[in-house]
Amino acid sequence: MYTKIATIRRDMRISQMELAKLSNVSQSQISKMEKGTIASPAHDKLVRIAEALGRPITELVDKPDVSDVTTSFRAFNQSTSGAVFIPLHSERQPMISNFAHEGGIVLRGGSQTQIRKPSFLDYSDDAYAVLVHGDCMQPRYFGGDTLFVDPTAAPRVGDDVAVMIQLEGKLIGIFRECVKLTEASITVVELKSGKQSTFQRSDLFGVHVVVGSARGRL
Repeated sequence: MYTKIATIRRDMRISQMELAKLSNVSQSQISKMEKGTIASPAHDKLVRIAEALGRPITELVDKPDVSDVTTSFRAFNQSTSGAVFIPLHSERQPMISNFAHEGGIVLRGGSQTQIRKPSFLDYSDDAYAVLVHGDCMQPRYFGGDTLFVDPTAAPRVGDDVAVMIQLEGKLIGIFRECVKLTEASITVVELKSGKQSTFQRSDLFGVHVVVGSARGRL
């Protein structure tokens, strides 16, 4: 856990609010890290906090073993079958009280189903694919369709994106159309219902861009 952030911050006489401004990580997130409520924060947030404090990430943790901390998206997405294949993620995340979003897909590291990489993704070593569940993105995508995702592409309004959320040690992507984008937040919409959701980008693991699809049916 990262409760040592509080000690380092106090030694430097920096308030939580000041650290939030310096790191672009919300004060509430910093508070949760310092209390140990968030045991494995997103790596990009840790990088920003460490840079703001002028310390390596390893100095922020109160335990020497940080092997369980996600160090990059690639940790969730390593391919084991060579460059012509990419991971295919198909595990559906159930809707529960603290995750009320339809169509969430769990991304897990290690052994995964593989799918042949389409030629338009030859440029990317980090691309992956997901299997669509649910109907929230109909009529554009249906259950059983495959979406190809580039986590390195910069999202733009009008793109279909995967909003990446960390929940209880898992990384979950929810797929929506981006309708509004600022440095601080992203607003996405379910196509079928028209329901919009706004996320603070500092609270997310990242935003990945859907760059292609293949039709299928569950």
